[in-house]
Amino acid sequence: MKPTENDVLEFIRSIPNETRQKDGLMLIEMMTKITELKPVKWGHQ
Repeated sequence: MKPTENDVLEFIRSIPNETRQKDGLMLIEMMTKITELKPVKWGHQ
């Protein structure tokens, strides 16, 4: 697996469960503040 060009926020918003979406967005916000890095979606490409 390797970093992809896919949009992380688009992926999170595609999750049908609203609670999981909110959790994902909260984790992105928290980890971005801690690491000062942009989120990256990993996968096969």
